[in-house]
Amino acid sequence: MASSLRTDPAFLRTCVLYEVFKLNTFSQGFANFCSTFGNDIMHNREFEFWHRRFYDGNHDLGLEISSQNAIDHELERAKNGQILRSDPSRSEKKAKHLEFITSPLCKDPEFVRSCVLYEVFSLKDSTQGYKDFCDALGNESMGVREFDFWWNRFYNAPDKTMASQMMERLKRLRSFNVFLEILWNEILANL
Repeated sequence: MASSLRTDPAFLRTCVLYEVFKLNTFSQGFANFCSTFGNDIMHNREFEFWHRRFYDGNHDLGLEISSQNAIDHELERAKNGQILRSDPSRSEKKAKHLEFITSPLCKDPEFVRSCVLYEVFSLKDSTQGYKDFCDALGNESMGVREFDFWWNRFYNAPDKTMASQMMERLKRLRSFNVFLEILWNEILANL
């Protein structure tokens, strides 16, 4: 794996967001993340911070965090305001999944390709990767042929430059709220 991707905050946050879209609990998501990238990439508390934010519907990948204290403060505040169940009910999971697969992010090519790249790094075969991808984002985000195309392109890249270039574009992905505002303006312009 390209070392620049292991240190790219936008890519790592995208991977956390993808774990949330897969409806994994914090502990399941963190275990998957660590088995993919290793234990030294993101601390448990930072992962929990992003996981909680994304699960609550704030999909802003560009938020800058000033310190570990800011993370701890936000987590403490969130825990005081609500108690997170470690295993949501089946109906809660269904509602959350519907919310996720109808998110505009599931149609964003850079986000979707980042999820494919994460599946490649997870060392699964492409069939299992596509199944997991569809479970998380829905099969309308990307068809099997397109998934295989990107899977093979990322998997066979000798120096992962293609993946690095794609991650540079991901850095320019705007915050979710700005994205919605642009989408809304386009809809209004077409009325």
